[in-house]
Amino acid sequence: ARFAEQELGATATFRRPYFFHRDQDLVASLTLADEDPPAYENRYLRAHAGVERRFPPRWTAGAGLQYEHEEVDAQGATRRYHLLSTPVFLRYDGSDDLLNPTRGTRTTIAGTPYLGVQDSTLAFLKLRLDQTAYWRLDDHGRWVLAANAAIGSLLGATRGDVPAPQRFYAGGGGS
Repeated sequence: ARFAEQELGATATFRRPYFFHRDQDLVASLTLADEDPPAYENRYLRAHAGVERRFPPRWTAGAGLQYEHEEVDAQGATRRYHLLSTPVFLRYDGSDDLLNPTRGTRTTIAGTPYLGVQDSTLAFLKLRLDQTAYWRLDDHGRWVLAANAAIGSLLGATRGDVPAPQRFYAGGGGS
């Protein structure tokens, strides 16, 4: 559950390890939430099912099928979206520790094609690259400098056609 100033929601997740392979998991989730950042208001239901596969020691890949029902109020107009998507990702973890990294890098490349279920003209592709780096500043790893950068793009639709929650916001929800 998430209880915050700009989001109230609950997510149920099911993970089935060893799904047809030792390093593969079945992942399913259901999210119901109400979010209210400065740029828009959104009430949504998201259902996702997918498979994640680890390629030891450092790589993970995943693909799934996702349905979203969104009711978005942006700039005084309310629009409803029914989106079907197939999110895929590839992640590299070159850090020294999964939970408490003190050196190394992590990279994630993600792509999600979206298709409007009721609005057959809505179709777009969301691409994103995330990079995180960690540098130990002392011999014991108590002081760590961490930096994160991301770049993304939306292809196939104009900014006004893409639902507000799927857009990129450089400085947060109000940008």
